[in-house]
Amino acid sequence: MRNILLFLTSLFVLSGPLCAQDNEENYKSLEFHTMPFTLLDLSPRFRLGAEYRITQRFSCVLDCGFGNNDLNGWVLRETVWKNDYSFIEVRPELKYYFPKADDITSFYVATELFYIRTNSILKDGYYHPENQPFVICYELATFNRQKAGLHIKGGVTLSFSRFDFDFYGGLGIASREINYSHITNPETEEEDIFFEEGFNNSYKYEGGSILPHLTLGCKIGMVLWKD
Repeated sequence: MRNILLFLTSLFVLSGPLCAQDNEENYKSLEFHTMPFTLLDLSPRFRLGAEYRITQRFSCVLDCGFGNNDLNGWVLRETVWKNDYSFIEVRPELKYYFPKADDITSFYVATELFYIRTNSILKDGYYHPENQPFVICYELATFNRQKAGLHIKGGVTLSFSRFDFDFYGGLGIASREINYSHITNPETEEEDIFFEEGFNNSYKYEGGSILPHLTLGCKIGMVLWKD
């Protein structure tokens, strides 16, 4: 998976100059944007980014997200990440814009790479060790999760003067690794029905996995300049 991501990253970096050579129309712009709804996510963070339009059809995007107790403490009380929480994400993306439907609407497809890391200290919980038929209960444990992968996306951008509203969705694949360490007062328990499972409890399963990955969102941006 790591070799695939390195190849795709190299392809992403090299595609910009090639796209510019393939399009004779000299059109460039720079936009900064934010995603306000990530503040309310299960892993809350601030997410900011920039989009550089290489030509009329192609653009490169880089989004970065970051969160911790100081920045997101007001919403962390509703999540499992209450202590020493930190979140980092990096998302480079290559977009292709179709001919504009009208003066406002632009449809596009995109390829996005992503890397996400989440850390926290968890209290009074349990987790499933990798390839083991039991769970470990603890008073304190250090949680680490890393994900890396690729999305194929489609979206629409609505432009009003210098402001853009970008709505998108996509599906891809991710490599995920979850680790627990520094366990305080561990106790082994046979797995039983009283342990509730579900989508929101996937963080309790230690180990590596390859899984499908969904992305949905809305960006609000401001164009700083056009050429």
